[in-house]
Parts: sequence; structure tokens; C-alpha cells
Amino acid sequence: MTPAVRPADILEQLDAAAEEFRFPDLDNGYSYAVDARLHGYRDAGRRALVVETIGYSPRAGNLTGSRPSRSETFRQIADALATGDRTLYAPKAQPNTHWSHWPESGSL
Repeated sequence: MTPAVRPADILEQLDAAAEEFRFPDLDNGYSYAVDARLHGYRDAGRRALVVETIGYSPRAGNLTGSRPSRSETFRQIADALATGDRTLYAPKAQPNTHWSHWPESGSL
């Protein structure tokens, strides 16, 4: 039996990735955002969150400034991954992954 994972544990890992500049930032001035996708997986023994970002970047860099734990969406994702209850992921806001929502993307 796999030990229980709390949503707070998942958010802590996501926040740590953001602090270490290993979390996707769609508003990165060094990269022209094209698309973003998020996939969550869970079974009895494993959990995984895959964030795909597609963009053109003439330079390398990551300027993330926001912690995932401050986002309602990522809090809901953590709840769903921790419990396996898909109904806990029910975002109220419309998706904002379209490139036009990230005006600073590629502006540097």
C-alpha cells in the first residue's frame, strides 16, 4: 500500500520547482509562447503531473515569479492527484493558455 499523499505535499513540490526555476512560465519574456498542455496521472502507487509548453526561444532562461500553490487551478489539481477524485478539478476560470493571454511572452 502506498503512503497517502496530501495535496499540500504536491503543492510543496510544485512550489519548490518554481523557486528553482524548473516550473513553466508562460509569460516568459525570453520565449514566444505557442501552446501549453497539462496532464495529470494517478494510480494506486504513483502520481505524475506533466506540463508541456511549446514555444520559440532564441535565448534560454526562465523568469517564473508565481508559486503554483497560489493558483486555484493547481490547488484543485493537487487535491485530485492526492485523492484520485477527478471531480475535485473543476476550474471556475476559463483556460488562459492561448498565446494572446501572455503579452510579455517573447518581448525581451
